[in-house]
Amino acid sequence: MGLFPRCHRAASRPISPISTRHWRFLRAALGGVLVLGLLTGWLNAATVTFNANTTLYAQWLQTPQNLVASVLGKTVTLSWSLPTGGVPPNTLNLQYRPSGQSIWQNFPVNNLPLPATATPTTLSGLTGGTSDDLRVQSQYGNINGNSDIVTTSTANVPGAPTQLALKRTGSTSLTATWVSSNGDGGSPILSYKVMFVLPNTNAWTVLGTCAPASGTSQSLNIDYALPYGTMVYLAVVASNAAGDSDGSFASYTAYTTPGNIPWVKGKAEGGGWALLKWSAPSYNDGNAISLYNTYQRLSGQGNFLDYSNHGIQDHLQQHMKLSRGAWTRYDIGVKAQNDAGEGPISYDTVRNH
Repeated sequence: MGLFPRCHRAASRPISPISTRHWRFLRAALGGVLVLGLLTGWLNAATVTFNANTTLYAQWLQTPQNLVASVLGKTVTLSWSLPTGGVPPNTLNLQYRPSGQSIWQNFPVNNLPLPATATPTTLSGLTGGTSDDLRVQSQYGNINGNSDIVTTSTANVPGAPTQLALKRTGSTSLTATWVSSNGDGGSPILSYKVMFVLPNTNAWTVLGTCAPASGTSQSLNIDYALPYGTMVYLAVVASNAAGDSDGSFASYTAYTTPGNIPWVKGKAEGGGWALLKWSAPSYNDGNAISLYNTYQRLSGQGNFLDYSNHGIQDHLQQHMKLSRGAWTRYDIGVKAQNDAGEGPISYDTVRNH
């Protein structure tokens, strides 16, 4: 044994190299980071390019201008123009919203044909009596350009007339009266229209129209051969640019005039007087006789003259004064009258004495 004792070194363990499996994982991870970095850079560049193109197209997209709206009742007509140059749209949409609200809706009339350099378009689906904002939108893909906004106020139909009343004035004529509408719906009343319909049908027939008169009382004289003996319904409506109002209604039955009087007998009474007697008419079409009117003329000469003036209601005879001297011949006669008018004359001939 020497001066120094022998030192025993511990056996050293060799450092094991990275396993093949760990190396492959590390290499894949480093590659993924590199690819992700390259992809992120490409996406950022693409986004910048896309935003630049979007901004460019939006800036140069042809946007409708000079938008003008004209209103007639519930109908609005829009006209506009597209500028020259720039990116033309592939779609034009008409849009609306109730005035002051934020959400725009495409009007049913959309996707207008192109090119539309000055396209008038009529919108007839707006609600009457409202205020709406309107605009025209250019569209190219997902890029939009909007025109200026125009605000329109549409009219509604008038209020309904009231108190329709009917009065017969002849065999085919009557007078309709009513009270004016209580409002014009925001557009002046252009006319009143009187119509009739048979029961259990919807086929209204116009009898006549008239311009509104000043004041609240309106009337229309009608000459129309309504079906005799059948109840019909009449209505009067007010019309403006927005359309027809609701109606005021009344029922009406048209009758013909009475038939001829089958028996009539005249008798001279002396002193320039004669007595005329008669029977009831052959028919009255279900409409009661209201009057009998008597007439006279020199026999065979010209038209009969009304003698009774306002007619006879309660009996079937009348004493009549004959104006000429003795032995003058007279035709004296009578007509039956109902609400439809007078029937034909029946007469007899007498000689004054």
